[in-house]
Amino acid sequence: METACTNCGIIRKYRPATAAKLKTALRWSCFTRMKASKWMTFTCPHCGHERVVPPGEARKRKGRTCFHCPRYLPMKMPETFDAGYVIGAVIGDGSLRRIETSPSRFGYYIYLGVTDSAFAARFRRHLRNCVKRTPWMVSRKVTKKANASLSIPEQTVLEWRVGVGSRQWYDRIKPYKLDRRYDDLHEHSEPFRRGFFQGILDAEGYVNPKYTDIANSDLELLAAIRRVLESLGERAAIYGPYPYSRGVAHLRARAGFKKTKS
Repeated sequence: METACTNCGIIRKYRPATAAKLKTALRWSCFTRMKASKWMTFTCPHCGHERVVPPGEARKRKGRTCFHCPRYLPMKMPETFDAGYVIGAVIGDGSLRRIETSPSRFGYYIYLGVTDSAFAARFRRHLRNCVKRTPWMVSRKVTKKANASLSIPEQTVLEWRVGVGSRQWYDRIKPYKLDRRYDDLHEHSEPFRRGFFQGILDAEGYVNPKYTDIANSDLELLAAIRRVLESLGERAAIYGPYPYSRGVAHLRARAGFKKTKS
């Protein structure tokens, strides 16, 4: 049985049983050429490296940056409440993770694990507005070890975990979370500063009818939070650390702030 290739016109002979199994009349060489012609060439805007990717991967990629680009620079930080909240929450209770997914390739993740479902849900909402896709969120039971010095027994709690992979936002958060550079926090827009304070309050704060308190052993962070509050027209003071507090100091501001909680 003769079959003509629909691309080049070359005629091939097959047995009837083999011809019935053919899914296309194209020759294999023509099929691979046509398939390769649909691949896209991405040029990294930072180092100029060119990479050819299939259509399926091209649709998934949000940018053209090559993997682990040595010249990669994050885009400018958005001056939004969402961005400020994510920065504050990650500094307080979150983490950044760089995971090797295959040889010479890495995944960059923003992660938060807390016991309050309302806080986790709010963080997920603000993070989604930043990265433009929905982060995953799961819950699991974890066992907290006992702390005899604080008279805290071993207990099992339900922890909520939120995370998403984003190289861009990993690099935006890294100077604050990993490098502990807080100098410019009070220089951002008002929505960003308000979002930052709400995020750090939800992660590290305590609110009662008399005052708002944020406890932390990082005095530079507390000083940066105070500068942010003062830039918003609020007064705050730092107390400690005291000999019995294991290096923990307290920033106190007026009552009236609301902490996100279930």
